[in-house]
Amino acid sequence: MKQSFIIGILSLIQIAAAFFLNIIVLRTFGINGETDAYIAAQVVPLIIIGIIISALNSVWLPKLSANSTNLYYWKFVLSKSLGQAFIISIILSIFVFVISKYLILFFFSGFDEIQKQMVFHFMGIFLISMNFFIMSSQLTNALRTIDKFFEVELINVIGSLLAIPLVYFFSEKFGLISVCYILLLKSFLIFVAQYFLVNCPQILIKEGLKDKKSWRLMKPVLAGSSIYKLAPLLDKFLLSFAPQGLMTIFSLSNNLISAGAQIIDKSVVMTIYVKFGKYIKDKDFNKLKRSVLTGLTKTTIISVFCIIMLILFKNIIIDILIILLESSYSKCVQIWNFIVLLIGVFYASPAANIAVNAQYAFGNTNVVVKVGILGFIISIILKLVMYYYFEITGLLIAISLHYLLNFSIHTIILLKRNEFNSQ
Repeated sequence: MKQSFIIGILSLIQIAAAFFLNIIVLRTFGINGETDAYIAAQVVPLIIIGIIISALNSVWLPKLSANSTNLYYWKFVLSKSLGQAFIISIILSIFVFVISKYLILFFFSGFDEIQKQMVFHFMGIFLISMNFFIMSSQLTNALRTIDKFFEVELINVIGSLLAIPLVYFFSEKFGLISVCYILLLKSFLIFVAQYFLVNCPQILIKEGLKDKKSWRLMKPVLAGSSIYKLAPLLDKFLLSFAPQGLMTIFSLSNNLISAGAQIIDKSVVMTIYVKFGKYIKDKDFNKLKRSVLTGLTKTTIISVFCIIMLILFKNIIIDILIILLESSYSKCVQIWNFIVLLIGVFYASPAANIAVNAQYAFGNTNVVVKVGILGFIISIILKLVMYYYFEITGLLIAISLHYLLNFSIHTIILLKRNEFNSQ
């Protein structure tokens, strides 16, 4: 309980720092076409991050967890995971940069030419940041499997806090491009700090490349997530035709929802699922089942409490947004409305991670991929239909329903496994 509380506080500080960084950006540049381009430039790198980290975690997190008591072999496993992370991230970042102009023309066709040029320049910097972020994800997982949760979050907090004064002092003078470079510096420094914390393990590129078993296990997740992780592109494509500034409002609302979900994930869910690999290796399925049910119960209770607070303190929240953003009442009400409509993401995102990581620990990556693809296909139909009839409101409801559907299917499939019903 004490560990979860401390991690929750550090996560809250980190989230607050990211939020205030966004506040500085919006106060400096406003809610307009330029900030829409800044938001759009992050979409593709974030999708790639989601694809690669999902694939890497499906293989390496259970291995790191299973070998956490043997630090010598644990470090060797970490080195190979870093090697594979390096290979995938470098190849994809170069490929995406080469075709980035075509991606922008297609997915952000509602933008004007100036916005498209800004997206191109911003995206190039975010693609470099992406490489450090992906490498850091493997170091983060490794540290958590040996119970160094505090150290991981402290490094992230320091990096987030350092970015705030840099953005404050340089953004107005040098423009939004300086914010992109500052975020690149942040991701680099976090990677370096984590790398030294684990005593600078080798990055075994050759060994990672030759590890056919890991690539085979990762293959369905890479293929599947390359499909269903594209969901945000459809959202941004539809939003590119909306009035200027609406994509920024959507992004801010979504970031606030995602921030809350991350706090639950880091303080409650993640402390549970990093142990799944060890439980399965020891065949302790009773403990695994208890952990899964405990995580779901805690996540549900916290989510319901937060939703009630959001509704009860609506006017206070709107007043705070007006002060922080120096924006109009109507725009801040719109942000609150968007947050409410995205509430399904707040609950289902951390809750689904429990079932997904349990399946990964069992080595059952195909189930995760199939559910992801099915959910993606349904979400496309749902989003297009809801957007056609109800515009942005319909799109947001469809996004929430998509997350809730994925969570429900993943959880039902997991709880029906023989290991959960044999004892």
